Amino acid sequence: MVTKRIKHFQWKTIRSLAIKNIDKSQHFGVANLMVGYLYRILHYLWNEETRDQFFYLGKGRRNYTIKQKDYAFSLINTYGVRASSRILEIPRRTIQRWCRNHGLRVRRCPAWVYNWAERRRKRREFWQRRGYY
Repeated sequence: MVTKRIKHFQWKTIRSLAIKNIDKSQHFGVANLMVGYLYRILHYLWNEETRDQFFYLGKGRRNYTIKQKDYAFSLINTYGVRASSRILEIPRRTIQRWCRNHGLRVRRCPAWVYNWAERRRKRREFWQRRGYY
């Protein structure tokens, strides 16, 4: 599958390839747009391959096997419930039900989101004291 070969590229390699392929006379902003476009394409291909692997483990889209659920749990531990539901194109409520039934307590999003929100709250308070918000 083509995506398996693409998956092993590193992002820096892809960015350098995209910048090299753009004509030097063009503005650098176009290069950044092309790199962003490549990121989206590769992200889509990776999600598609992950989804294919998930559905390959089972027989259909309606009844999910234990192997499929275990694969989903590995994604949940890595990316969180919401991102996993988007990747697998399964309703978030279904994944949350699986977690409740298996006794897994997972956060709605990865830990870095909570840290980011805390930093954002502190930054907003900082600027509010100075009268900008």
